Amino acid sequence: MILTMTYRFRNDHDALAALLDPALLDAMTDIQQLADEAEESVQNCELPENFALRRAEIITRLFQVYAGGRVYRLKYLRPEKCARLVELMRDSWGDWQPNPDEDPDYQMDEIVLSLKRPDAYELFSALHDQVLRRIWIVIFGVSPETINSIQVARYQPGPRAMTNWHYDRDSECTSVVELTAQNDRSGAGFEVFPGTAIPPAEQGEITLFQGSTLLHRSLPVTAGERAILVHWAGQ
Repeated sequence: MILTMTYRFRNDHDALAALLDPALLDAMTDIQQLADEAEESVQNCELPENFALRRAEIITRLFQVYAGGRVYRLKYLRPEKCARLVELMRDSWGDWQPNPDEDPDYQMDEIVLSLKRPDAYELFSALHDQVLRRIWIVIFGVSPETINSIQVARYQPGPRAMTNWHYDRDSECTSVVELTAQNDRSGAGFEVFPGTAIPPAEQGEITLFQGSTLLHRSLPVTAGERAILVHWAGQ
């Protein structure tokens, strides 16, 4: 059982599969094949004839597309697993700290998993390598091999209810998982330059965008709490 009361995290195949949304899990064979073909095309300089059609079918089946194809979203983790992770964060993790090297307008309360929860970091880095990286290859044609950071962050009404306009300095490939249900918060949308609003994500959905080149900001949480799981990665 993943995310048990022992607060231990496992990264074996069954545990990883238990985290994934059923529709995504069902599509992973097709996603894997598309990703393999895309990587092979780097060597032979040619994609299979039906690659674009199969890619479009996967996008139509699983993804929401925003901002002219600059932002993609899909159901990634099961909502009940996200809710359990939020419980653990509230009950036992503690030690939420903003990054003191950042300007206050860009700070959020955060926990860097590699420093504070290496067991959780191992789990989500394995999920990144086995699932998320392949999704990035299919959608954006890039392979985020290097994980620069995985962290959980929270927004609450007050001075750290949102972030200002920014680029993700250390993340060519930014992936943000929504951990809280919409009925636990108000506000908390997402916006990309020059003011294109992206609707608030549902619990378990992941939002993918090229953070180092896409100017973006989070919109303020006006009530409740928003918790997210953020992956910063690059090629």
